[in-house]
Amino acid sequence: MDEVLANRIIFITLNEMLPLATARVSMWSLNDKYAHPPFLRFKFRDLPVNDDFYGKLRKTVQQFLGILDWDINLAESSTNYLLLPKIFEKNALDDNFRFIMESFYVEFGQVNYHKIVDSAIADVPDLAVFIKRMMENSL
Repeated sequence: MDEVLANRIIFITLNEMLPLATARVSMWSLNDKYAHPPFLRFKFRDLPVNDDFYGKLRKTVQQFLGILDWDINLAESSTNYLLLPKIFEKNALDDNFRFIMESFYVEFGQVNYHKIVDSAIADVPDLAVFIKRMMENSL
């Protein structure tokens, strides 16, 4: 899978299930894949934020057996959900949805941070396939 498609495959997969109300389709910067951890901020256009479908999707993502563990959580003070590797959840975003990069470099070191990002990017295509397979009967 080419990098552009891999970068957008989770968005494409979710949007094929139900239309998304999300402008951002990429999970990482193509110019600098280490600029922030891979993530997708999303919500479904016609589903209330507390719909059971989000819970089913979250359980599916948590069951994925990739290089990393993944999760979906409701972003604080927002109606958007965040899909990202669990390892990045603790210090993920500030109040303006910007990643706090210094916290990642302090916690992991730059070399390990890059290895974790590479692992996350490697997981994305398989995660998309897993979501599609597990969720296709949930609609």
